[in-house]
Amino acid sequence: MVVSSLALSGVYLSRITDEQQPSDDIVNYDLSPDNEAPTGDAVGEGANSLPVEGRDVVTVSRQNPIDREPASTTSSPRSIEPPLWRKNAVQPPALNGKIPLAIVIDDMGHDMEMTDQMATLPRPMTFSFLPYISNLQEQAKTVSVMGHELMLHLPMEPSGSNNPGPNALVRDLPYNETLKRLRWNLDQFEGYVGINNHMGSQYTTSRSFMFPVLQEVHKRELLFLDSRTSANSVGMSLSEELDIPTLERDVFLDNVRDLKLIERQLETLEKSALSKGYGIAIGHPYNETYQALRNWLPTLDEKGFILWPISAFIDYQAEKKAGQ
Repeated sequence: MVVSSLALSGVYLSRITDEQQPSDDIVNYDLSPDNEAPTGDAVGEGANSLPVEGRDVVTVSRQNPIDREPASTTSSPRSIEPPLWRKNAVQPPALNGKIPLAIVIDDMGHDMEMTDQMATLPRPMTFSFLPYISNLQEQAKTVSVMGHELMLHLPMEPSGSNNPGPNALVRDLPYNETLKRLRWNLDQFEGYVGINNHMGSQYTTSRSFMFPVLQEVHKRELLFLDSRTSANSVGMSLSEELDIPTLERDVFLDNVRDLKLIERQLETLEKSALSKGYGIAIGHPYNETYQALRNWLPTLDEKGFILWPISAFIDYQAEKKAGQ
């Protein structure tokens, strides 16, 4: 019996739990740890093995399963619920001819005083909270009621020796433990529009490891922002294959905690946005970053820019691509 299906690169993946007789348009693949996943046309060029719980079999149907169903002779009205990310989204201000910018502040939650301070910045900022910090829902509410947007900052394995924190997704975990940690992280608070990776310069380069993560993101109707901690990240490309609303970071503001250097990075963001038509920057809850933003945000209007929440860029990006 087929219990789930997912479109991927023009084919359909279905999880099979009971015995099923193969037909001419079905190809079965055992994606157990000892086996490799199909490559090429089956799941996209360059795909690695996809970890699947136990010894489940994935079938790749070369025909849209919808096409095999008999045509309905009657039609009934059906209300279409918006996805969760839209329900949790903050309404952006009207563009009025300006260029939109997003400022995402990662690593939120370690310092409640800094959370309160960041919440006083002009709205709508986007704040991405670590799932393992204390008083998480309370801190998220603090910034939400001020008109800012929420994200979840998902800990993933870096390429260096830095510790991503408890319940991080790392490569040597069994598949069941990966899902357990992933779902624990995503369940820690409510009201966020999507996730972006915390660290993850190692983890995000692997299709095998990112696939179940993005499956869960798809299932929960969230968006994915690729922090681009690695130039080799597959996060955005794989999200697009899975039809997940996705964006990627343009500029890091504060790799160096120096006020003048952060101000220069804000100038870099402006130049990038003038060329691209919009800009997305990521910073952190540092005093230097707060000071730079407090000085810079009031200047946006006179420069022809406007601050938007991250969710607003999903439709805006799609419209720009459609117009090209």
